[in-house]
Amino acid sequence: MNSLEIEAIIKNLGSTRQMLIANHIVADTPMIEIFEGSAQQYTILAKGISLTILAASGIAVKLSVRIQHEDGERENEIFDGTLPERYTGRNQAQTRENLGPPLESKGYHRLPYPLSAVGGWDKYELDTGGLPTKYLYVTYNTEMMVDRLTFILPYTAE
Repeated sequence: MNSLEIEAIIKNLGSTRQMLIANHIVADTPMIEIFEGSAQQYTILAKGISLTILAASGIAVKLSVRIQHEDGERENEIFDGTLPERYTGRNQAQTRENLGPPLESKGYHRLPYPLSAVGGWDKYELDTGGLPTKYLYVTYNTEMMVDRLTFILPYTAE
């Protein structure tokens, strides 16, 4: 998956999955239900990239791009394509240089056992040239290296 394809998906969050497929923005890949009756389903678009869809309406609400894993155990889940230039920051300093100051931010913190520590996250409002509003959450590992990019609509529950 390349940067133009990713930009097209981000721009079209809020559209139905069927519309994305009909306009050749995404392929008709199998949907995965997290648990029976779940309000959200997701599909794997490419290595390290998933798209979350509201089950009842079919609206695409979240694009998640996995950049790296601290533990190195899931190398097959890391995105290996090309990102749009403004999202290529490898750490928090580069990300903020590319995107400016975040709307919200949370630093390093420990999660309850059995989970571990996380480096934190930054939240940005995206200017995608139209409605609906979209946000980007950049999550960091404990070394403040970018771990995941999550492009999301403000309301993702049905």
